[in-house]
Amino acid sequence: MAIETISQNPEMPTLRKGRDVPGPRDEVAVTGDKPVSTAVAIISIADEEDHPIPQPWGNASVVESVCRIIESAGLACRSVVVADPDELYYSIRPGELAFPNARYFRSPRRYLMDLLDEWGIPFVGSTRNGHENITKSVMKNRLRAAGLTTPDYEVLCGTDDLAKADRFGVPLIVKPDAGSDSLGVLRLDSASTVSRDIEDLASRYGWPILAEEWCRSREFTIALLGNGDQRFAYPVEVVVPPGAYYLTEELKNSGADKTTLPLTDLALRTALTDLAQRAAVALSLQDCARIEILLDAMGRLLIIDVNTLPGLRPPGDAHQSYLLACLQANLCFGQRETVLSILAAALTRLSLPLSPALAAIWTRITEGLAPVGLH
Repeated sequence: MAIETISQNPEMPTLRKGRDVPGPRDEVAVTGDKPVSTAVAIISIADEEDHPIPQPWGNASVVESVCRIIESAGLACRSVVVADPDELYYSIRPGELAFPNARYFRSPRRYLMDLLDEWGIPFVGSTRNGHENITKSVMKNRLRAAGLTTPDYEVLCGTDDLAKADRFGVPLIVKPDAGSDSLGVLRLDSASTVSRDIEDLASRYGWPILAEEWCRSREFTIALLGNGDQRFAYPVEVVVPPGAYYLTEELKNSGADKTTLPLTDLALRTALTDLAQRAAVALSLQDCARIEILLDAMGRLLIIDVNTLPGLRPPGDAHQSYLLACLQANLCFGQRETVLSILAAALTRLSLPLSPALAAIWTRITEGLAPVGLH
C-alpha cells in the first residue's frame, strides 16, 4: 500500500473555481460519461500544527487495513494525505474513485465532497448535504420537516440562551451542536447547576450547545448500506452497564462489542429499519451511514443522531466500530465484508463496474444470501 503526503510545488497555480486549472486531472474527461474507476484513492486530511484532525475510520492502521482489503478485491488502492484543496486537486489520478476519510478542511471550511463534485471526481459516501447532519440542529430540523420524530431540543448560542433549557427540567441531555462519537455528551441531574454545567461544556467545546429532553428507555443503532431501493438497514440494541444512563464517550471508546446486543424482536426490527430508511432519505445519505434511535417510555421511536462517516475498526479491536457491530450481528460481516460492501454500494450508485469480489459481496446483500438478525 502506498501512503503519500502531497506537497504542492510552489510554482503550481493556485486553485480557482471550476476546471480552469491545468494539471494531471485534465487528462481525463470529467463531464458527460464518468471515467471507469479501476483504482481507489483513500483521502485523509493532514493534521494542522496546533489541531490534530480526527480520522473518522479510526487511525492510520485502519486506513492501511482498508487499503489492503480493497487491493484484495482486485482494485488498485493508495492512501494520500492532503493539507488543503490545492493538494487534493493534484492528488487524484485519472480514473480513480475517491474514498474520503474526512469531511472538510477547517480553515476555511471546505467540504471535500463539494470539491470532488465540482471537479467531476466520483467518490464514496454522502455529498455535503448528508455530511452537514453532523450539526445536530441541522439534522433535527431536517427530520422535523420530513415529519420524523426526534427529542425536543433548544439550541443555546450563548449565556443569554441558558434559560431556554429550563423548560425540560432534569434530567437533561446537553452536547455540542456539532460533533460526533458522543463527544461532550452529558446528562445533567441537578437543576441548581444546569447553567453552570452548560457554561463549562461551552468553555471546552464552544457555543452553540444543544439542550435536549431526556427520554431514553432503550437505545438502538442501525447501520445503513446502499441507496434507493437497494438500501438495507441492520439494527442492534445499545446497552450500558449498571449505573450508567447512556452511552458516554468513555463507554463508546471501550468497544461496540461490549455495549451492543443482537435484536431479535421482529416487530421492533421492522419499525426501526423503516424509520432509518425514511431518515436516510430526509437526510440525503448515500452508500453508508449509521443512525441512532431511542425508544421512550411512551413507546415512541426518536432519532437522536446520525454518523455519515462511520468508523471501520474491526471486531476484536479495543475500539470496535458500531457500524461493524451492526453488520457482524446481522450479517456475520467482518471488516473486509463491510469495506467491500460500502465500495460496492458506491460503484453501483455511480453505474461503475464491480470486480468479481465486489459483485459477489453485493449479491449476498441484495439477494438476501447473507444471514440476517439472530447472531
